[in-house]
Amino acid sequence: IAAREGMTIRQEALSVADLQLCDEVFITSSIREILGVVTIDGVTIGDGKPGVKTRRLLDAFRAHVRD
Repeated sequence: IAAREGMTIRQEALSVADLQLCDEVFITSSIREILGVVTIDGVTIGDGKPGVKTRRLLDAFRAHVRD
């Protein structure tokens, strides 16, 4: 779904410090679907709200499930 949305996909190990430097962070699961992460160990990610890409990916995922 992310590739279909034009997003670059990479799989790699990241440290907590790496994640804290990101503009957006999200986790995925079968129950929570796609959940934006807004703080990690007290450090705010981006502007403290789920980002545009996270919301776009969640919308695309939900549309995929509906279809």
